[in-house]
Amino acid sequence: MENTREKEITLKSLFEVLKKSFIVMIIAAILAGVAAGAYIAIAVKPTYRGSSTFWVNTASTKYDYTSQAQTAAATAIATSCLELVAEDLPARRAVRIGNLTEKYGFATENDCVNAVRRCISASKGNDNSFVFYVTVNSANKEFVYDVVSALEKAMPEVISQLIKLEENAENAPLLTVIGPINNLDNVKTVKTSAVKTAILAAVVVAILVYLIYFVVSLFDTVVYDENSIKNNFNYPIVGNIPNWANSNSPRRKPKRKKKVHEHGIDVSSRDYSDRLLSVNAPFAIAEAFNLLRTNVIFSAGATDSGKAVAITSAISGAGKSLVSANLALSLANLGKKTLLVECDMRCPSMGRIFKEKKQLGLSELLAGIESDYKKLVHGVPESSLHVLFSGKIPPNPSELLSGQSMATLLSALRDEYDFIILDMPPIGEVVDAGVISNIVDGYLVAVRCDYSDIKEVRRATDSLIAVEGKIFGFILNDCNPKNAGKYKRAYYNPEAKYSLAKMDKDI
Repeated sequence: MENTREKEITLKSLFEVLKKSFIVMIIAAILAGVAAGAYIAIAVKPTYRGSSTFWVNTASTKYDYTSQAQTAAATAIATSCLELVAEDLPARRAVRIGNLTEKYGFATENDCVNAVRRCISASKGNDNSFVFYVTVNSANKEFVYDVVSALEKAMPEVISQLIKLEENAENAPLLTVIGPINNLDNVKTVKTSAVKTAILAAVVVAILVYLIYFVVSLFDTVVYDENSIKNNFNYPIVGNIPNWANSNSPRRKPKRKKKVHEHGIDVSSRDYSDRLLSVNAPFAIAEAFNLLRTNVIFSAGATDSGKAVAITSAISGAGKSLVSANLALSLANLGKKTLLVECDMRCPSMGRIFKEKKQLGLSELLAGIESDYKKLVHGVPESSLHVLFSGKIPPNPSELLSGQSMATLLSALRDEYDFIILDMPPIGEVVDAGVISNIVDGYLVAVRCDYSDIKEVRRATDSLIAVEGKIFGFILNDCNPKNAGKYKRAYYNPEAKYSLAKMDKDI
């Protein structure tokens, strides 16, 4: 089975990004809209627009008809005027006619001509039209009026100078003003709409926020929920364990910080109090381990001897040891004769989980210091679970696990127990979990929400595949209960407690 799949952009993934970014989009859109609207209303001054309409006359003064050649000539002249209007010649002529340099205090005529050219534009209704329009935009209303008025006089003169006609021609095209500006009242006030600007700014910013979230999501490889696993792997999720927070301790995002001592990861600061299945366990936690237990039973299949299931993770801190302990407890309370073996001899934590002092265990058995495992197996109070602790930390854990002593021990344990749960070190950090692939039935990979990384999980599964290990699936740990579906929420009662006496034993 392929352990990975290509990350696809689907409607569902786009909607997931929308859900994550929706609140930020709304807030950013409101702030952008208010800011843009206020800026337009307060800081942006209105502009003024004036225009005049020019017509290229094609009517002959000698004949009663207009020739096709005259029509074509008039159309060409009108089109040429669109480019001519903003050129130097008509603008300079308008400046001189209106005496605009002195009137508006420009230092030189060239400065005034450049100012006029910047505020002039021209347009036509269609390509075959004889009519074109000249428009002037400026923040000075009187300046707009004076420029338009001057252009109405300048343009016919400029056209006459540029077009060379035959002497005594009576049908020469003439430029006529048919829509003069006449007076200052015809200059229109143009003010940008604060409401429209605010709406546009809000929409643009909302889209930008969504795009940012979308791009980030493409490169974000943190595991957040079931979809993070389903979108990247083909292995099933056999367990979904909600966050198990104390009633006085709200859920916090776990930090990926590691304190290293001479033997590996320091677990002394980890809090394992009240984290084992008991009568006080929350209902959601108990049901989650019940489901995990059922899936493990069917994944291991029916065999004559006991089933050996190894639990590992990509990196430390994913919660594999606590999951191993509770899975073993759940199996034992179902009536299965279960042994929990602490194979993490580099960073043992079962002593803290079960509140037991350091004692002899697996390392002594594998090293030949002790030969009878029954002397080292410890029972858990109020449960039929047995635990084989790791023992003293050896210098060569991987060599001990890969030796014949481990295979012989596990074979003997299979004859004694229905289920053997092996708590292995993280496969992404050390090779210990991989060296027993030929003597266990399969692996479960613990993945922690808001903590584990898809790339690290992929390397872990690849490592197990490389040693021909069978992967039963993933255990999603420390999930947010709010991400549960409607069915789960309907049956979830945070006040409900878990009773071992009421567990279903019909499986």
